[in-house]
Order: sequence, then structure tokens, then C-alpha cells
Amino acid sequence: MAQIATFYLLSIENLESLQNIKDPAFARNKKWLGLHKKTAGLLVKKLDQVAIETVKWQWSGLAFVVLSVFSKEKLEVDWYRLEHGALSASLSEKWATGVYIFSAKDEEMQKLKPNGFYYSMEEIDEFALQLEGTKPANPEIMKNAVELMDVFLSKLTDDRAALLVIN
Repeated sequence: MAQIATFYLLSIENLESLQNIKDPAFARNKKWLGLHKKTAGLLVKKLDQVAIETVKWQWSGLAFVVLSVFSKEKLEVDWYRLEHGALSASLSEKWATGVYIFSAKDEEMQKLKPNGFYYSMEEIDEFALQLEGTKPANPEIMKNAVELMDVFLSKLTDDRAALLVIN
């Protein structure tokens, strides 16, 4: 099953409201093999309501999973240790999905800029190949993921945060 990634740009004031969404037990409405499973439906619904801007990633969200692992292992930037890392980890656990929150105070995220200063695109492509074991169907997927991440990071201000939801 392909993972879907969505970026949300929202006011920092709205981050707190994400913690107050009712228990995900109410969101366990999808069945798979007769078993209930958690869905991020209520979280996504709330994000859709409060987002200033939303961009759904048109290819596999797995590219951002690879990017987060690359960031942690090669650039020493753990996305769960950023300014809103505790909230990210809490939401990820609560909704059984990947949630990352980026703010303007996360200066170490500048290492992900696709300017060739901290890494080359060849390095990240090779890392993705080693991690996944196969070449992606879209050879530009990592480059496109890094560029989209850079676009959203450039929109961060003192009162705006970017959320990346991978489910």
C-alpha cells in the first residue's frame, strides 16, 4: 500500500488544538480483514479546517520517510527533536501515522536545502536505493521531495508552522 504525504501550512496558534482532537478510538472506523484499525481521518479533517495552505504529494510518501532517515543518519537532524518534536511524536503515536512539525526556529533544517552544501542529490539517491533495495519507478522522486520540502520550509515564519503527515 502506498503512503500518502500531505504538507499543511498553519498558524502556530493552531498547533495546540491538534492535541485536543477527541480520542482516535472514535476514528477506528475502517476495517481490514475484519479488524478495526486507527486512521488519521479526524486529524486530517482538523488540519484541513485550520490550514492556510495544503499540498498533497502526488507520489509515494515513502520518499519523505527516506528523507527523514537520511536527515537523521547523515545530517544529524532528527525530525522528532525539533522545536515541536514532542507534539509530533505524540500525534504520530496517537494517530498511528507519521506527523512532523517544522518551525522557523528549526534552523538545522537548513541542512536539507537542495543547494549541494551539505549533501548531493546523488548521495540521497544512493541512500534511498540502499534503504529500499530497489530503484524507484520515478528516478526524480527524491529530488522532487527535497524541493517540495524546501518550498514549505521557506514559508515558515515566527507565527507559521509546516506539518508533514505521512499515512
